[in-house]
Amino acid sequence: MQREKNNNFILDFTGVYDDEFAKEKTSLTWIDCTDITGCDMYVSDEAEKQIGERVDSVGIHGIHFLDSGNYHYVTKIMTDRIKEPFSLVVFDHHTDMQKPMIEGLTSCGDWAGKVIKDNPYICQLILVGPEKKDINAIGLRSNKLITYSAQEIRAEAMESKTNQIDLSVPVYISIDKDVLDEMAEYFMDGDTFKSATFLCKIEETNKA
Repeated sequence: MQREKNNNFILDFTGVYDDEFAKEKTSLTWIDCTDITGCDMYVSDEAEKQIGERVDSVGIHGIHFLDSGNYHYVTKIMTDRIKEPFSLVVFDHHTDMQKPMIEGLTSCGDWAGKVIKDNPYICQLILVGPEKKDINAIGLRSNKLITYSAQEIRAEAMESKTNQIDLSVPVYISIDKDVLDEMAEYFMDGDTFKSATFLCKIEETNKA
């Protein structure tokens, strides 16, 4: 499959980036989504269609800013457009695999579970960062799911799962904004930074 050109962009639903990026100065493509209704936390079919059309106008290759955590489900909309085997790495304090509170609607709390169940191209979903009790509460059971709890990260007890990770397919990485805030605050001592460093070393470890 021919690779699309990288296009780094912002999906602006709430104006959250107005203080962080000057529209007239940023090199990022700015996609205004403030007119889309039915998309805060839960996304209606019509809103999902509109978001998808705007994503299709620029493609999914590159770095994407997806507003607040209420819109983390956009990762599902993105990965629905991948038509080859891939793995998804999710850095998040939440599992995003909760049981849907509103049947038929995708939300910021259940989108990752739907990716595993519904996407025919997903090989693995590697979830990094939730508390162990939240991981244990996941109702979904799948051999495609690999988890690293916050407790495992703090204890640096992640090596045992390294060999389970498939390195033969492309990887899509999704990072919750709250995790980025933690990385910025703690950086070298932060749990999430340790997990990111660990995953960056996975390929080297598996080749050894």
